[in-house]
Amino acid sequence: MTVNKDLQNKMKDRIDDLFARYKSDNPDLLTGELASLGFIQKGGNIAAKTFENTNIELFLIIGYAPDGSIAHYELIPFDEMKLSR
Repeated sequence: MTVNKDLQNKMKDRIDDLFARYKSDNPDLLTGELASLGFIQKGGNIAAKTFENTNIELFLIIGYAPDGSIAHYELIPFDEMKLSR
């Protein structure tokens, strides 16, 4: 399947906006917003959670600080993940 890179970039911008809006205040609310955008949680533990949106082929990693707040995140297109293997 060929992914529309423009749609992928627009989603990256939306995700950046979400993280800017929620910062570390409410990780559960952020998770709900991600689900509404088509991201499904694929794994996780106390330090990180992973999500993916297969429709636009984006993988998201959220890292958490010891207090449970969001420390960082990274969005990776599937094609870049395949190259790193």
